[in-house]
Amino acid sequence: YPSLKPLESWIADLRERIKFFANWISAKNLPVKVWLPAFTNPLSFLNAALLTAAKNSDMMIKDLMWEHQVSTLDEKYIFEAPQEGIYIRGLYLEGAGWDRTNSLLTDPEPLKLITSLPVVHFKPVIESSIRGIYNCPCYYTSKRTDEEGNSLELFSIDLKTKKGKGHWRKRGACLLLCDST
Repeated sequence: YPSLKPLESWIADLRERIKFFANWISAKNLPVKVWLPAFTNPLSFLNAALLTAAKNSDMMIKDLMWEHQVSTLDEKYIFEAPQEGIYIRGLYLEGAGWDRTNSLLTDPEPLKLITSLPVVHFKPVIESSIRGIYNCPCYYTSKRTDEEGNSLELFSIDLKTKKGKGHWRKRGACLLLCDST
């Protein structure tokens, strides 16, 4: 899987991934909070979850999309899975900060390049009702293009903001599945 971590950190990360999937297998149920960076193909997992939601609601998958709600709660206080959708943990913001109180993108703190994003509720909806958002791209690592210049974007998440989309694009604000430490 893509990583910019040094070998020691990469091995520790690999062990955490193995532990995550081993716990999931032994529990025989989807975890309350899914650690999306554990997947080598996170988009396939998200598509499978959306397909499951479509089957459970007798909808066609092409009619559904994800609505994203960043939790105001700390991860340790989320004990139950949502009634609809999934909770995702393990995302990092680069080029932006997060205001937990107001659930908004903010400018990052000085000298803080990467910020942990709280748990995000991915909720299947027919049409997104959230406006005043930045469609934040998500990458595995801070490397955003391959050698040929093709984008390595996996997916995007709508994050609330009071500032215009252009502000965040100029800052290069994005989500990362893995920090580089």
